[in-house]
Amino acid sequence: MHDLILSCDIGTTSLKMALVTLGGEVVSHFTVYFDTPGHSFIALQWEKAFYEAAVAVFKNIDKSLVRGISISGNGPTVCSENGRTFPWNETNLLEAVDLGGENCRKSLFAPKILSFFTKYKSDLDSSLWLLSGPEWLVYKLTGSAVTLLPEERYKTAYWNDSVVSELKEAGFPVEKLPPYVLPAQKMGVLIPDVANRLGFSNELPVFGAGPDFIAAMIGTNTLKPGVLYDCAGSSEGINFCIEKPIFKNGLRTLPSVMTGLWNVAALSVESGRRFMECAWKRNSSSQNIADHGVLSGEVYQNFFDESFSDKESEGFYLITQILQQVKKGIDNLKFFAEENNLDFPKRVVVCGGQAKNEKWMQARADYLKMEIAVCNHPDAELIGDAVCAFTGIGKFSSVAEAAEKMVKVAKVYFPR
Repeated sequence: MHDLILSCDIGTTSLKMALVTLGGEVVSHFTVYFDTPGHSFIALQWEKAFYEAAVAVFKNIDKSLVRGISISGNGPTVCSENGRTFPWNETNLLEAVDLGGENCRKSLFAPKILSFFTKYKSDLDSSLWLLSGPEWLVYKLTGSAVTLLPEERYKTAYWNDSVVSELKEAGFPVEKLPPYVLPAQKMGVLIPDVANRLGFSNELPVFGAGPDFIAAMIGTNTLKPGVLYDCAGSSEGINFCIEKPIFKNGLRTLPSVMTGLWNVAALSVESGRRFMECAWKRNSSSQNIADHGVLSGEVYQNFFDESFSDKESEGFYLITQILQQVKKGIDNLKFFAEENNLDFPKRVVVCGGQAKNEKWMQARADYLKMEIAVCNHPDAELIGDAVCAFTGIGKFSSVAEAAEKMVKVAKVYFPR
């Protein structure tokens, strides 16, 4: 075995970790489910889960092979240093949003920043920085305060000069916003205490792929026009890569991580979360599972097996409902493509926790009448993290080159 990257992705309900090779192979993987996913200090659970997962993934593996750590996570989420968290899926405070102007309202991050400023002012006052979700964990590991910007055009979605000016006018201390770094740029190195705890060199570099949907975009190599990927975790977004910015009501258009390209997305409901809740309800030990945030693969598999076999069940009804919503998203993107004379692909690459269930993927292929592809690892964010880190340490000349060589289609489900 040769060089490894320790990849980590912070989800809404769990933290996933993997050791990834230069060839994109996952040699070890572990998931830690959060005890209380909706807690306002959820970031503290991220840190605890990181160390727990690190112990698990290194069983019988030489730590000296690790060349770097790379972290991604859900967003737009913001945290103060003490772990107080305003997550991406918490409703913005209307009175806070009204503090900002038009530029703040267009930003993905500014409403979260202003909501944090309004709701948790004492936490902010005692913190040097207001950090984006995954970068909070980077800060705890390295002592470096940074914001990973997926690409220069994302400043409008994060904060550009106009957004900063409006934040300042609203009273927010803009000096607490950390400086930007780009994917594959080193964020920092492990501080001695962390390095000793993990058993690494003090100089081990830490990288990132940014928000999870960017990490998944890289980890599925959907970095060319005309490619479609579905990031199906706790929440779900179907993303279509295009060559120029085209905006349409009901769809979200953002820059691609590739300069010059764009990404138009149909955002769906929190399908994965709904599946989990239904599985908890059906399982005989659901109360214990819900209390500890642990959803075993067996419970999840049993949920789908039972649901598909009983068409009168609540699970089958939910599956049907989610399929209809996914198809609606695909149809909206197809209509968008037709309107703009764009070829629409016959295949969608699916990643996230839902991609781990074969019956569910086959059902999608059959219902959508599309090919469903799954790459190296269903948790494609972890591959995207490794792509950025291997690029950062000089193994590849660019993220695009690394993704081309590291990302491979592992299985395709064809419609029957």
